[in-house]
Amino acid sequence: MSQIICGIDPSVTGTAIAIGNGKRWSVTRFPGGDSDGKAIPARFGRYEKILAEIIPHLEALKPAVIFLEDYAYGSATSYTFEFGAMLRWHLIDVTQAIHCVAPSTLKKFAIGKGAGDKEVMADAINREWGQVFPTSDHADAFALYRLGLCACGLAPMANQAQREAVEKVVGKELLSFAPADVAGAPF
Repeated sequence: MSQIICGIDPSVTGTAIAIGNGKRWSVTRFPGGDSDGKAIPARFGRYEKILAEIIPHLEALKPAVIFLEDYAYGSATSYTFEFGAMLRWHLIDVTQAIHCVAPSTLKKFAIGKGAGDKEVMADAINREWGQVFPTSDHADAFALYRLGLCACGLAPMANQAQREAVEKVVGKELLSFAPADVAGAPF
């Protein structure tokens, strides 16, 4: 059995999930659809619709650990926090091994420094891992997945910036799992 690692870039407009075992992986984006208005019942109804697609997807693939992009506090709205809280609440039923990754830490891992726009991030992902994605959501989820692989000892860290980013998320000791304890995913 292989260890399944998951990276999630959460957003009400489109949540992307990258999941795999280091050899085989996939990235799926779940569109959030159009806003249902500003009324609280409409907003939470929308979040529930999004989660009704995301959570069964994750439950079927059984990730051992999830690396979730944390809030970008400078640009976060109440919608971001509401959806983020509901997502986190449901993720603990999938696995309790959830690590939040600050956007600046994710950028440090992928770019080599804690700042950069979406284009810089996409270029770094293409240069480092040879991958091009249709949206920044896909790219961020993939970078979270790659960080997770490094944090779990399933992929080497390419440089000091990646090491520092991983240590910021999980500490100096890498995560470890007994492979027999973790179910595989049907990729």
